[in-house]
Amino acid sequence: MKQAEAQKNNSLFDRIDQVGVVVRSVDDTIRNYEPIFGKDAFVVVEGEAPATLGDGREVMIKGKLGFLQLGEVQLELIEIKNGPSVHVDFLERCGEGIHHVGVYVTDFDDKVEAFQKKGIKILQQGQGARRYAYMDTKPVILELIEQG
Repeated sequence: MKQAEAQKNNSLFDRIDQVGVVVRSVDDTIRNYEPIFGKDAFVVVEGEAPATLGDGREVMIKGKLGFLQLGEVQLELIEIKNGPSVHVDFLERCGEGIHHVGVYVTDFDDKVEAFQKKGIKILQQGQGARRYAYMDTKPVILELIEQG
């Protein structure tokens, strides 16, 4: 128990709220998951939003996302339709697969700053429905998501 408490006190996050999976087609992936999760299990949203890449470039990213809540953890399917992003880079390098784990935070700016103070860089940040920042915690990227 003491080890778990010590780890929690030194950790910048203590849970996983989301698993993000990059896919070529949200629609095809959802169809493949229907036998497992049922028809209409995913909430699908499409949109375009500005983002800032790790190198400072301001870009517009158009995408399609599918969300499924599985108990305490959300599964996010990510299809980028247009624009450069960490997702496109991942898809080109690795193919479809788990891209990141995400955690919802109420103190978004403070959390981003805490990671940066530890030398962890931002790979991409922006705002869709919420502000987000993908932190360079490879091999698995951590996404900070503003709760609200």
